[in-house]
Amino acid sequence: MGRPAPKPGPVSALARSWAVPLTAWASLGLGLFWTAGIVLDSTLGWNRPWLLVTASAAVASLPTVLPRLRRRGHLALSPKASWWRMGMTFLILCPVCWLCLTLPSWVLARMLVKTWPDPSHPDAGLFISILTFWLPQWWAPGVASLLVWRRHRAHGGS
Repeated sequence: MGRPAPKPGPVSALARSWAVPLTAWASLGLGLFWTAGIVLDSTLGWNRPWLLVTASAAVASLPTVLPRLRRRGHLALSPKASWWRMGMTFLILCPVCWLCLTLPSWVLARMLVKTWPDPSHPDAGLFISILTFWLPQWWAPGVASLLVWRRHRAHGGS
């Protein structure tokens, strides 16, 4: 019989408790900021970045940080799951999430180009390409961190 696994220290417990909420909050907040900023600027000409940063951070905290503050252990990672396994899962899921988000980003870019006064503008293709490949980079880490939590959650994960 082997010795029981050592109890995680306070730093490890704190990291397991806040890794997913903070990663998801930062990624989803930045993704919301860029997506809303591009949509509002392209369609309405509305360009108020400081107001948009504040609103994006507040909206992104609703599903990530606030539930963690209200319910102890919500979005916490299991102490039984290894950091190596969680890190590898995250690194594999980031490009998968990026690939899954490229099609919705392409559709969004096509719809935004249709709102332009001249949809056949020479830069329309460049705009669509950049938005299709660049926008998912902001959303993918947040989605991947939530998927890692689903796999390694404190209540019922491996």
